Amino acid sequence: MKEKGNQLLIFILVAGFLIGIFYSAMTKIEVDILNEKDIFFLSAYKIDYKDYFLYLLKERLALLCLVIFLGQVKYTKTYGGLLTLMIGICGGGLIASAEIMYGLKGITIYVAGMFPQVIFYGLVYKI
Repeated sequence: MKEKGNQLLIFILVAGFLIGIFYSAMTKIEVDILNEKDIFFLSAYKIDYKDYFLYLLKERLALLCLVIFLGQVKYTKTYGGLLTLMIGICGGGLIASAEIMYGLKGITIYVAGMFPQVIFYGLVYKI
């Protein structure tokens, strides 16, 4: 029975992914994540990893609290499905924009950048 629920979540994720790609193609939204100004700024920037970790923790804490809260309410599966759909739409839109701007290199950069988050969300769904 749990396998059928996982298949449904994968279906919802892929459907959201396709919706995001379709939406990006129809609206012609382009996200320039690697313009020359940003690359120059990032090459000279030194990262303080402790502050960076605290920043990420602060940014992701609201989503973590939302996921924990929605896991305790009556319509957990519905909210989980909507969250999965939202993640799919965002992922599809970002990967379509990266492909439009940079081709296959953009997709590679997107996948490399999002891989740690995929691990995190994968563990959340496994629980």
